[in-house]
Amino acid sequence: MCTHLTKRGSHYYFRRRIPLALIPHFQRAEIVKALGTSNRSEAERLAWLEGCRWDNEFACLQGEAIQATGPKLTDLYQQWLSSGEKAPKTRNLYLRALE
Repeated sequence: MCTHLTKRGSHYYFRRRIPLALIPHFQRAEIVKALGTSNRSEAERLAWLEGCRWDNEFACLQGEAIQATGPKLTDLYQQWLSSGEKAPKTRNLYLRALE
């Protein structure tokens, strides 16, 4: 279950509270980002990627280094691309999430 996923109308959004110690840095209490999709499974994957990105950002700002324990997302994206033909819209959506 994805806990940072919300839905407004037919579109999904990533929504996450900022840790209390970092609220002064961001000057807000939460992050809300449109995921650009109305498909639940796509939204869950995109929200997971966004969550990883924010986990890393929060850890860096709090002075905690996150050790890389697996493959890089760019490598996984290239592997996914080479696994078969993908629709251009899907490739662009995944690339946008990766960036």
